Amino acid sequence: MNEPRFRSLRTLLQSAFGILLLLTGCTNGVMNSGGGGNGGGAQASVTVSGSSQVRLGGTASFSATVTNLTNTAVTWQVAGINGGNSSVGTIISSGVYTPPSSIPATNPVTVTAVSVASPSASGSASLNVLNPVPTITSASATRYNITERFSRQSKPGQCIVKFSQRDRRAGLGYGSGAFA
Repeated sequence: MNEPRFRSLRTLLQSAFGILLLLTGCTNGVMNSGGGGNGGGAQASVTVSGSSQVRLGGTASFSATVTNLTNTAVTWQVAGINGGNSSVGTIISSGVYTPPSSIPATNPVTVTAVSVASPSASGSASLNVLNPVPTITSASATRYNITERFSRQSKPGQCIVKFSQRDRRAGLGYGSGAFA
């Protein structure tokens, strides 16, 4: 007579244990699925760090830090375009940005990292594209031969400088000055 009673109790315990496992499994599934596998429901976020300016002909490096996600992979965008283009500049998967051949129409440009696991999580940085540093490729100097003549009209501590006819043709005139 006790055997059916134990069978019922055993069935009841097995059912309770099964329900407990089912509820525990569902809770973890709900928490993980909301944030793309973030393991606990915390808000996923992406932070971008790197250069604030780059000159035409150079490159700028960026890095992305993904938090609250197990998959930390990101895709890169420039001005909202995946990988960028020839007008705004391009960025490769390692985060290296190459500016276009001329200053973009919208400057600064926005560089964005988007989480692969949770595309709603992204981070951005602003980047100023500057002209290249000018380089001097050659220089020349013109020598002027200025003849100083002291006038009898000068006072002590003062001289009057007269320029030759050739100096005047070169744009130099007549002047005077005082010595300290």
